[in-house]
Amino acid sequence: MANEILDKYGAATALTITLASLGDGSGRQAAQVTDASPSAKKVRVWAKVTTGTSPTANQTIEFYVSRADDDATELAAGSTGTSDAAYSNTKSELEFLDAITVTGTSDATYIKSFVIEEPGTDWRLVVFNESGDALNSTGSNHEIVYRSVIDEVQ
Repeated sequence: MANEILDKYGAATALTITLASLGDGSGRQAAQVTDASPSAKKVRVWAKVTTGTSPTANQTIEFYVSRADDDATELAAGSTGTSDAAYSNTKSELEFLDAITVTGTSDATYIKSFVIEEPGTDWRLVVFNESGDALNSTGSNHEIVYRSVIDEVQ
């Protein structure tokens, strides 16, 4: 019988990122995730985001990844730092992952799942709010969780 390569999921882990009241046109980076070497080839991400009171229909909430090398003087795409913080640099140095298109409904909750391919040993998620309004101000209305996906031969 031939071997199979199956996905083995790591434990679900919440990203440290503050999305409550993220203003329209603003970006926020999550705290850096440092994975052991060898690192997972994929990371599955689930995001729950709630709009504010006046989003504009067909606008977006966008998700990007910033990878970094593991050198003592780290080089990070988009010049991201290592902690949960505002992100004011350009999107052009980041890799686009996915987006939520909002309906224009006040305080609507959206749940999205996507995969980060080859995240490396140090990576950060960056979220841009382009919804036309600040996101909902209640912290518990937002959550981003990830699980490492490791190939396992059986």
